[in-house]
Parts: sequence; C-alpha cells; structure tokens
Amino acid sequence: MLKVLIVVDSLTTGGAGRQAAALASYLVRHGDTVSVAPVNGAADEKVYPSAAGVSLLYLSDWQEQETSQNLVGRLLNFLRMRRMLIEHRPNVVVAFLPYSVSLAIVSSVGLNIPVLACERNYPAARIQRASSPIQRIALSGVYRIIFGRAQAVTAQTEETASWLVRHTGVSTVKTIPNAVRWPLPEASADLEPSDIVKEGQKLLLGVGRLVGEKRFSLLVRALCENSQAMPDWNLVILGSGPEKEAIQQLIPAEMRDRIHLPGSLSNLAQWYEAADAFVLASEYEGYPNVLLEAMSYGAACISFDIKSGPSLIIENGKNGLLLKDENHLPALKSALLKLAEDESLRRKLGTAALEVRTSHDPDKFMSKWRDLVHQLAKRGPQLGAVQEQTKS
Repeated sequence: MLKVLIVVDSLTTGGAGRQAAALASYLVRHGDTVSVAPVNGAADEKVYPSAAGVSLLYLSDWQEQETSQNLVGRLLNFLRMRRMLIEHRPNVVVAFLPYSVSLAIVSSVGLNIPVLACERNYPAARIQRASSPIQRIALSGVYRIIFGRAQAVTAQTEETASWLVRHTGVSTVKTIPNAVRWPLPEASADLEPSDIVKEGQKLLLGVGRLVGEKRFSLLVRALCENSQAMPDWNLVILGSGPEKEAIQQLIPAEMRDRIHLPGSLSNLAQWYEAADAFVLASEYEGYPNVLLEAMSYGAACISFDIKSGPSLIIENGKNGLLLKDENHLPALKSALLKLAEDESLRRKLGTAALEVRTSHDPDKFMSKWRDLVHQLAKRGPQLGAVQEQTKS
C-alpha cells in the first residue's frame, strides 16, 4: 500500500481536475492511501466527486496567509507545498499541469520523493498561445528544466510524448490516453436542459473553461450567422472563466434567448444526454475529456483536427465530423447546417460514437497509472528510474 499525493490546479473545473479525482478514486479502491491537493482550492467549494477515503489537503492550511493568485501568493505556495510534503511524506507525488508540476518538483528538492509529471495539452501549442514573449520563455523553461527533473512524465498522445522527449530531456514518457467514465457520477440538478431548451427545440452544446484557446466565440458566431437556417436550435456553453463577458458581448439582442452561458454545472450527464449536437472548437487540446464524454452519451460531435487528440477519437463521417483546422467559421457553419438538416446523420454519428464507452473504458487505462505510480515508488527519486523511452 502506497501513500500518494496528487497535486492539481483545481478540482472544480477542467479535464485535469476530473482526471485527478478519477485517479485518486481508483488508487483508493485498490488499497492505496491518497490525498489530493487542489492548488487553487478552498474547503467550501464544490469539487469533482471521488471515492470515499480520498482526503483533500489545502495549501492555505500550511500558512496563515490565504492562497493568492498574485506573484507573492504563488511564491508562498512553494513554501506551503514543501511543508505539506514534509508533514505527509508521500511515497509518490503525481502532479497535473505545468504550475502544479513546478510546485511539486521544486518543493520536493532534497526530500527523496519521486514526482510523476502529467502533461494534459500539446506543449508547443500552449507555448505559442502564451500572451507575451516573456511568458513563452518562462513556459519553455518550465518544460525544459522542471519537467526534465521529474522521475517520469505522462502524455496523452504519442505526438505529445515525442515532443516532451525532444524538448525536456526526460527519458521516461508514458503515453496514457484519457478514459471516459460512463455514466458520469450523479449530481444534483443545478439547471436542467428543459429549463432552457423547450419541447421541439434542439440543443447545441459546448463545454469547457471560458478562455480564448477554447474558441467558444466560434460557436456563437456560427449559430448567429446560421440563425435563420437553424431556427429551432439553442446554444448552451457550460463553463466559467475570464472570457465569459467577451463571449456574451458577441451575442446580439435577437439571439439572447437562444444562446446561454449558465456557468459551470455539476449535472453534466443530463446536458450531454439532452444534446443533439456537440462542438469542440478548441485551438489545441491534449486528449479532450469533454469530447469523449459527449460521445459516450450519443451526441453527434464536431471537432477541428487540432493537436492533439481529436483525430485519435473521431473517424470523420463515421462517429463524428472532423474538420480541417482552417477556415474555421465557414467550416463550422457548414458542418452545423449539415447536422441540422439531417436527423438521420445525427442519429448515425451518435450511435457510432457510443463505442467510446468500450474503447476508452477506465479499466483499460487506470491500471497503467497505478502500475507507473508503484514502479516509481519502488525505484525512488533517481532520474530516469522507469525505463520507457518514447521515440522522437
């Protein structure tokens, strides 16, 4: 039995938080002792459900000052994390996303605790998307220096794994795609689809954090420009984030009763089940959870062929529509019209999409996570402990 600490930016939104909760639950059910530390978390927030026995640790418990997102707060988090590691002495730390990976790697120096760094996006696209040259340099440094100090790294696709080997110097990259949990855990209904989408109307769904790289503005513009050809369709975008106001400003007055941004909701299963179509418009991804989830509920799905993940999930015309990552607005408008005008196509794509329940069953992938965690614990904190080299 191992003592495992999982560090993640947030347990309230995003695929990384969902994966962290799922991994914690799996490890606990198989006899390990697991704590999850949401870096930006607070004890009173609603988090992704996990198995009984998973404990939550908050950085604010290790220092009087409240956790802050400014520079001082982020620097203090390294002290908080080190105190947490010294007190709990986990056998292995599993960290998701660059900031949490940085916290875990730097804070564990000299403590002889191996760290597993988990990449959730395609790094080259993430670096390119950084808002300033300084941020691009800093993020490149995180990958080159920090990830290179991890005892092992996971990626969700071979393409990402190859990039990490070439650019970080890490010798151990294990490729583990996302699994999809179906059905999703039951949750209280914050807002039901029928509260927005009335009988006889159709639901176009988007799910994710409201940030620029998710390109939700494309969905809004596409439906607005297709509004006359799709008069019975409503767009609902579930999620929260800094771009919410900017997206709302794109909605013309005559479409405000057809385009809705209700925020983050816990009853995602109800929304996936009600969706007539689902769109992933992201600029880049890792291996998109929300696409898998929508497909597992039989939604007809559209995605751009971005780096990375969608092309490994969608076979164009068979279980979804995979669009070239170019001419985005015209391509999305055309694909939406194609689905809106052909109910039999929507049914065909949605039925074929259900196969992800089998191909991405959690039991196929979670055992790989546990094997890797236990392997790291046995080998200890030396670099390159797990011998699995991904070819560049």
